[in-house]
Amino acid sequence: MPTPRGIARAARKIFGPLVLVVGLLVVFVVSGWVVPPYLFILALALPLIGIAMVAAHEDRLTWMVYILGFVVFAYLRAVADETPIPVAYDYVITADRWLGGGVVPTVALQARFYTLGSPTPWDYYTLLTHFTYFFVPHLFAFALWVHNRLIFRRYVVAALATYYVGLVACVVLPTAPPWLAGQTGALPHVFRIAEDVYAGASAEAYDFAYAVAGTNAVAAMPSLHQAIAALMALAAMRIHPVAAALGWTYAVTMGVALVYTGEHYVVDLLAGVALAWGAWRVANRPSRDAQSWEESSGISDAERRGSATVRTR
Repeated sequence: MPTPRGIARAARKIFGPLVLVVGLLVVFVVSGWVVPPYLFILALALPLIGIAMVAAHEDRLTWMVYILGFVVFAYLRAVADETPIPVAYDYVITADRWLGGGVVPTVALQARFYTLGSPTPWDYYTLLTHFTYFFVPHLFAFALWVHNRLIFRRYVVAALATYYVGLVACVVLPTAPPWLAGQTGALPHVFRIAEDVYAGASAEAYDFAYAVAGTNAVAAMPSLHQAIAALMALAAMRIHPVAAALGWTYAVTMGVALVYTGEHYVVDLLAGVALAWGAWRVANRPSRDAQSWEESSGISDAERRGSATVRTR
């Protein structure tokens, strides 16, 4: 367990790179979003790599693999829809109608709660929850690194496995989300609430953010937003019951937000949770070589025991 002094020392080390990240964001916003998206991504990646370089030497490689693995994934996901494979619509709609007792949950939720042009606090809350996918998993990884390096390393393995299995799935089976199905007539009209609200406020900022995020319009199955949220909850279960409760609350909230905003079907969420569970199971069955690496890297017996059971206080 890191000491307060150790945590403070780590915080001082990452303070400079974090200030650089924030500074770049401010400059780009003030400049009117004129920086090319790929230059923006590179500018954000370099400070993150800097954070990895000042980490404890035994975790430097883990941080580098995590950061570069995520950057490569984000790029590949953005181009994964450029294949001749037909986009699927029907199977997810059929599954969601069955799960919803004859009604697609997204359609029912939007009919009940959403009014175009009049966003409510609920709309902003769900959109904010959706947006947290782009930074909360990385903050969570840092928190794990500070708290328990063994769980941190297994989270990295599981997260990268989740990202890349999801990438393969969206290449092999490109699937339209509810909002796209609504535009093509496969469903009654479904609003893409993020586009309605964000683009309504600033179309240029929305287009820029969309390009930077490297989104893929036909990567609905499985939901990686839901998968990573569930993965964080599974890792939090190894820390403390309160952390586990917060983790699963976040995961459920993310699921509701994704369905309501038209980004995913319920069946996408279930597939995402299943993917996260499988990746976590694999990451928590390290080989004998991996266990030797943990020992050589200073993983204590207490940390190893703490990763196997939920701590009680």
